[in-house]
Amino acid sequence: MNSSNIRDHLLRIRLSQAELCQLEALASKAGITKSELVRDHIGQTKINNDPANRERLVILGRINANLQQIARWVHETKTPIETTAVLSHLIALEREISEL
Repeated sequence: MNSSNIRDHLLRIRLSQAELCQLEALASKAGITKSELVRDHIGQTKINNDPANRERLVILGRINANLQQIARWVHETKTPIETTAVLSHLIALEREISEL
């Protein structure tokens, strides 16, 4: 074993009984140890608290609130010309959002 593969660090974590059972079941199903399962998944997990993702979610939340206000206005408005103009802007916004 070369020096880059020496495993001399220990990770100790707390798990609930359900989490431990899930980890053991996954390892057993794969035919590997719990340690091998954890090592196998390093770099393959998706981090949900990425600051860039949080910022995107904040922006999308604001856009969603604005779109809801516009949709409410469209349903309450009686003039078809104004409604058509707003709907064309909404379609343009939809295209921009899909590019995010």
